Amino acid sequence: MWFINRYRKGVPFPKKVLEDIVYRLRFIILYFLNGFRVRTVLFYPAYPSKRSVLYKMLKVLRYNRTNNPRQAFDAAIHWETETFRKLQPLLEQIRHSKRVINFHCRDISKKYIDGIHHEVFGYSSIIDPTTHNGPCVKKNNLNALHDGEVIECPVSDPDPDFVYQLLINNTSMNGMVEDIRIPVLPGEIPLAYLKYKPVEKRFGSFLTTGQRQNGTRIVNPAEVFSAAELEQIRTFARRINLEYGELDILRDRDNGRLYIIDANNTPTGPSHLDKKTRKHVIGLMADAFRRHFLQQVL
Repeated sequence: MWFINRYRKGVPFPKKVLEDIVYRLRFIILYFLNGFRVRTVLFYPAYPSKRSVLYKMLKVLRYNRTNNPRQAFDAAIHWETETFRKLQPLLEQIRHSKRVINFHCRDISKKYIDGIHHEVFGYSSIIDPTTHNGPCVKKNNLNALHDGEVIECPVSDPDPDFVYQLLINNTSMNGMVEDIRIPVLPGEIPLAYLKYKPVEKRFGSFLTTGQRQNGTRIVNPAEVFSAAELEQIRTFARRINLEYGELDILRDRDNGRLYIIDANNTPTGPSHLDKKTRKHVIGLMADAFRRHFLQQVL
C-alpha cells in the first residue's frame, strides 16, 4: 500500500493504514471547508503526535499536516523530538523558497540552555557538584526524560551525561511547587501556565483526574514577569533560535531570580486544563501562530 505520510519505525501496519485513511478523509473535508483548497504545513522529518500543541492548533486553523515533502504545502517546520538535531538537507533546500520554522534550533540540551541563560541573565543554574555543599538537582542533559532527583553534594565522581543544578526554591503559598511554562513565538509570549505540584512530585507529571482542574492556572505573562524579564526571555528565545516552542521557567522565592530550565521545540499539551479552558488556550495560540507564520499564505 502506498502511504501518503511517513511513519516512524515500529508503527504497526494497521495503525499506518488507519492514519492514512484519516488523512485522506480530513483532506476531503478541509477541501470543502476552505473553499476548494487545502492548506498544509509540512512537518519534517517526523510526523507530529496528536498530543502536540501545534497539531491541535492547526486543526483549529483548518490546516492539514504532512511529513511527506512530495505533497503540496504552504509552510514548513523542522519537527524532530531529539535534543540534538542534525542539519536536514531537504529543509535547507526548502528554505530558499519558503520559511522553515525552527530551522536553526538544533540544540535544546540542558547544558546549552543554561549557557545561553547565563549570557542573557548573568547567572547560571548549573553548579560544580564536586565543590558545592548541600542539596542539588541531578538530571540528564537530554531533553524530556523527567529523571531529575535531589542529591547531596559534594559528589566525587559526577556523571558526564548529567547536569547538576541548584535546587531552586519555587514553592508557592499553598505549599506546592510552581512551574511556569510559556509558549513563545517571534517577539511574543501570548500567555503563561502556572503549574502546581507537590514537592515530592516536582520532576514530572503527577496529577490525578480529581486534581487536574486546579493543577494549572492561565495568566497574562505580565502578571508573573516584569517588563525587563519579558525582554530577557524574548532575547533568550532568539539566541537559541526558538521561533515556536515552549519554555519551562522557575522563580526562586529566596532571591527572586528567574531560571529557564528547559526549552521544547515540539511541545505537547496543554495539560491539566478543563475542556473549555483548553479550547480557549489552543484558539489563542493558534491565532498567534497564524499571524506570525501563516498570514502570508492565506
